[in-house]
Amino acid sequence: TVPEAVALMPDLRYLWLDNNELTGSILKAWTISSIARMEEITFSNNKLYGPIPMDVGSDPGNIELRLSKIDGSNNRFTGTFPSSFGYLPTWRYIDFSHNMLTGSIFPSQYLDKLEVLRLNDNLFEGAIPKFPANCKTLELQGNDLSGDFDNIVHIRSLEVLSISGNFGGTLPSQLTGMKRLRYLDLNNCSLTGTIPWIFENMKDLGMPCPAK
Repeated sequence: TVPEAVALMPDLRYLWLDNNELTGSILKAWTISSIARMEEITFSNNKLYGPIPMDVGSDPGNIELRLSKIDGSNNRFTGTFPSSFGYLPTWRYIDFSHNMLTGSIFPSQYLDKLEVLRLNDNLFEGAIPKFPANCKTLELQGNDLSGDFDNIVHIRSLEVLSISGNFGGTLPSQLTGMKRLRYLDLNNCSLTGTIPWIFENMKDLGMPCPAK
């Protein structure tokens, strides 16, 4: 397990615990006041389980926020994802893919620095929320999300978009505005209608997927 003393090291900036055999739950001592000075926390590819207790949305007071990256992918986390994640403006990279998280995905439209959001292969459901306009990678495949593309087509900076296995509908013409898109995965989305002609003008697109 991860010792509680880790959360009590005021000068710790980078904590990398990936690719181990760590078990147990994330420390309840990991409040925003104890980890705000860290810049990166990664503990992917372990056997950690239980809910994510970090109250990252609480008021940090006079503490300077530095935390920009967290990677808890490929573990066994359960429960809902804390909505407070959407209120820490320093996030640049969030990855909790390949877990068993439930509930809805937190709104992140106010996270202006967020570039990478990977929440794929969980048990999320409900409508797709709004995302920041500067996001470059958005991977939500392997969930049970519903709705349409309205909260996605405005993300002009997107380079990677993967939402396979989620909602259906038709491909919107607004995709033409996503000129930086290089990878588009819409497999198993129960799409209907015809393939828009706009894909002809998306020269950098690496993997367009046809509608059914």
